[in-house]
Amino acid sequence: MTHPSPYLPQVRRVRILGDRYSFHGQAALRFFPEGIELLPCSDIAALTQVAADEGVVVAVENRVVGPIALHQARLEAAELHPARELWLDIDLALVVRPGSSLDHLLEVRSHPIALAQCQGWLERHAHLRQVAWSDTSAAMQSLDDSFNAAAIGSARSAAELGLHALRRDIADHTANATRFVLALPKTFSSSISHTHNHVS
Repeated sequence: MTHPSPYLPQVRRVRILGDRYSFHGQAALRFFPEGIELLPCSDIAALTQVAADEGVVVAVENRVVGPIALHQARLEAAELHPARELWLDIDLALVVRPGSSLDHLLEVRSHPIALAQCQGWLERHAHLRQVAWSDTSAAMQSLDDSFNAAAIGSARSAAELGLHALRRDIADHTANATRFVLALPKTFSSSISHTHNHVS
């Protein structure tokens, strides 16, 4: 059972890209540590189609790749206004099915931004084909079909999914973090507050 946040009592549900195993899901649970109903969305268009009692958690900037212009533009177009923000530390790992090894791999799947953040490691393993996926969680969950594929995603979420983090901390920059905002329809009256929660 989930409860409305004491700071944002009107928010009953939160839309996120991907599911609870994505970095968006991790950020949402930082905004609402007491629990909130998560509404997984497959793309930014679905994410911004909010009801009156819903919020949106979305990444808007990364310390490695910079602002995420598409997300910022879609929030503005949908008249969704940031009410909270936090920086989430991003620990990117190479995730495989248990029993797989680096010698087995032919391709790596992940969100394009996650792939971009790991180009140094990927260039050192240039035989691996890079395949763009909708989000890191979906990429990890797609590994059921192959021992020859890996995903780049959260080591913590990989463990929850019964997967194995074959290599940890493969991002080009150790201080890799993403800024997420909790954005709300203009009908909400909450003022902007900056919370600096760091997750490793």
